[in-house]
Amino acid sequence: MKNNIKLSAMALALATIGLSACSEDFLDVENPTQLTLEEYFSDPEKMESSVTAAYAPLHWFDYNAHKDCSYADPVLIADIMSDQMFVGGSNSTDQPALQKIGNWSADANNTPVSLWDDCYSGVKRCNDCLHYLEGYNGGNKNQLIAEIYTLRAYYYNILWKFWGNIPYYEGNEEFPSPSIDNGYSAKQLSPSESYAQIIKYLELAINEPTFPSTQKAGEEGHATKAFAKMLYSDFVLYQKDKDRYSTALGYMDDVIAEYPLEKDFAKIFTEAGEWCSESIFEINYVKVGTRDWNDNDRVAAGTVLPAFVGPAEAVEGKCSSGWGFTPIKESVWDLFANGDQRRDASIIDARGIATSGRYQCTYLYNAKYAPRAENLASSGDPNLSYGNNRRVYRVAEAYINAAELSAKLGNGKAEGYLTTLREARGGSYTGSSIADIVEEAAREFVGEGKRFFIVLRNDGENGVSAQNLFVGAANDNSGKYNYTAEQMAQNGKFAEYNKYLPIPQEDLSADQNLKQNPGY
Repeated sequence: MKNNIKLSAMALALATIGLSACSEDFLDVENPTQLTLEEYFSDPEKMESSVTAAYAPLHWFDYNAHKDCSYADPVLIADIMSDQMFVGGSNSTDQPALQKIGNWSADANNTPVSLWDDCYSGVKRCNDCLHYLEGYNGGNKNQLIAEIYTLRAYYYNILWKFWGNIPYYEGNEEFPSPSIDNGYSAKQLSPSESYAQIIKYLELAINEPTFPSTQKAGEEGHATKAFAKMLYSDFVLYQKDKDRYSTALGYMDDVIAEYPLEKDFAKIFTEAGEWCSESIFEINYVKVGTRDWNDNDRVAAGTVLPAFVGPAEAVEGKCSSGWGFTPIKESVWDLFANGDQRRDASIIDARGIATSGRYQCTYLYNAKYAPRAENLASSGDPNLSYGNNRRVYRVAEAYINAAELSAKLGNGKAEGYLTTLREARGGSYTGSSIADIVEEAAREFVGEGKRFFIVLRNDGENGVSAQNLFVGAANDNSGKYNYTAEQMAQNGKFAEYNKYLPIPQEDLSADQNLKQNPGY
């Protein structure tokens, strides 16, 4: 399954050019012939190279050598903002931006600027594709337009959830780059304003008849209609757009009908489980490449995340060693009933086995993206090129979303969705209130970056309180492991403004019209 979205020579060149906050050169597309760009991209093969380049920034999230070796994987960031994981690492200054994000003290100079840059690079490349598609006459034109609308919505979904008040643009003449003399020419929109634009294009993609719900073998990794429907429900639930709840529920039913739950949960996050029956969208990584500790972070290669979340020492039969970030709290282990196959497939329990702990160590680690020999790179620095695909959406999330939408619509169907999911996973759980749904999601998505946003979108409903869950969350298990009371005292408290991260200072400095998020 690793040959999906193959990189042609031109696409690889487009995909691996570095990103600089002080230069817009990486956005320039050089004309390799005497044809105009529009004429050049009228060829289906060349058009495919532009599409491939639009996907390339998905691979940049987790490691950015050009940003002082910063790590900005959206899964990791969302997890340390939740109440399920500590930041970890070697000490309280290891990856300072992550440490500050994890204890609610982020600022404009300690925020995931590379994630911001990478997502806007993705948006720009999607806009390039849409521009070239205007003059493209291939039979798959409408399908490609729908695909790129969906991919662009995914980049915006990350920006919208993490930063809220974001510059929004649909044409590259508005591209928001600090290198533009007058700063951001794209207007900074409120979350509701950008939502209204993004959802419009998702609806166009979903309503395109030629846009497939699943991809044929060899094409996995391209956006599909099912991916668009998952994004749609994600946006609608987070925005609390009641007028679209019924439509979103219908889309979840569509996805559930097409994607069966995987019977063996432990298989899902193995190499054999990539693109399994319940996988809707994954980011493909390959365990080859020449990624290194210099500026060579844009090559087509694997992912750093397994090394990042792996334990300080190898756990025999389970995983290799890593850098000890995102240790899981004991309260998460305690969520699972006996017989629930998700517990051991989600959490590596090294208590009583491992002896080398790092900062905030609990000896509980992320099993889903653990560093395993089967995913180890055969070239380059192996720590930087694991082959674990990133699972973005699984059909299990359609069941959770459907239950949540049903509970909010009051149609009496929430219990049915939860029962189907629970029976597939094992364990005896009951209840279908919003609080029950949020807790079921907490069990299903450990280590997948979902918890923080699911809590926030249900804040204030049926006893769910983001403030109660996140205030002091980092203090869980204080004094029990490898950190002192003084270290724990560094942890801050969640406030309403922490729903969004601070906008990077380099972008604020480039444009006086760009306003910082409230509270920072």
